[in-house]
Amino acid sequence: MPAEAVPHFFGEPGAGTRVDLAGAGHTITLTAEQTGGVLSLDVISMPPKWAGQPAHVHQCHEETFFVLAGRVAYQLGERRIVGAAGSTLYVPRGVRHAFANPYEEPARLLNVFTPAGYENFYGELAALLTGAYGRPGLPDVQNLFAKYGTVMRAHLPPDPPARAALPKRRRPAVP
Repeated sequence: MPAEAVPHFFGEPGAGTRVDLAGAGHTITLTAEQTGGVLSLDVISMPPKWAGQPAHVHQCHEETFFVLAGRVAYQLGERRIVGAAGSTLYVPRGVRHAFANPYEEPARLLNVFTPAGYENFYGELAALLTGAYGRPGLPDVQNLFAKYGTVMRAHLPPDPPARAALPKRRRPAVP
């Protein structure tokens, strides 16, 4: 549906679809269906010392991050940036990036995807992980990332030295 044909949308506080993934909470507050595909919104709640995601590149959408609370450590290409509450970071398509909360206090981000569509990735990945008891097959994960035009760290050149400043990801113990 074209954006001009989409009626207005109002979401009450706390509304949206909640997805817990990799220790962070995602609340999808606007979807492609609600905006005619123009944009989608994801509020990300990160606990203290959250290691974040590996560096990745989006080929089909841009991301804009607005820090609502706390501080967020970003890697943007070779740069390391710390965003405090009220700061904004725009990441164009094709730019390697990562974000984490290595600090002692929780952090919250408003994440805007343009165009919309990527908001569905989180639910699909969570379902894939749940269905495979946290250990999906690599082809399934690769297919999901390809579906959403995302290239993960394993398929990128080595991270620049700035990544070393972010905390290392801890893998949970396998029983």
